[in-house]
Amino acid sequence: MDAADAMPTVLLGLALAGDDAARGRLLELYRNYQRLVACSLLGGALRVQLDASDLVQETFLKAHQQFAGFGGDGEPELVAWLRRILVRNLADAARHHHAGSRDVRRQRSLEAMLDRSGLAAQRALTRSASSPSAQAAGREQWAGSPSTSAARSTPCRSCGCRRCWP
Repeated sequence: MDAADAMPTVLLGLALAGDDAARGRLLELYRNYQRLVACSLLGGALRVQLDASDLVQETFLKAHQQFAGFGGDGEPELVAWLRRILVRNLADAARHHHAGSRDVRRQRSLEAMLDRSGLAAQRALTRSASSPSAQAAGREQWAGSPSTSAARSTPCRSCGCRRCWP
């Protein structure tokens, strides 16, 4: 067994003996693994609301607080224990976000809304930068639309004629 393989085992032994600094270093060894597991467990709708790093941080906080309850004595048991805490945290967060008005199915992605508003602004800018002939053609197309024709057949509110309509 080389030094890299022995490090988690040594840190686990120190953490089980009550060394808080060793416990923190031990948990940090599994941050990337926990983040990968969290990313794989997050569904599309929850991914909008939750961040994998936040779930991992919450997992490490609970693991640190509940380390006295860890019943294992090796690395495989520690990994399984951390994974159980992560899954419980994800389930709690999913329940929280699916409750009442926080239903993620009713919420929209901020990125999608920004994309749509960016496209709308781009269209508005290109419309206002069009040539005078293109603007005239647009007005003619608008004037010939069915809704405009129906509005022209409606009498004017002020005098009752059909010519005053703008």
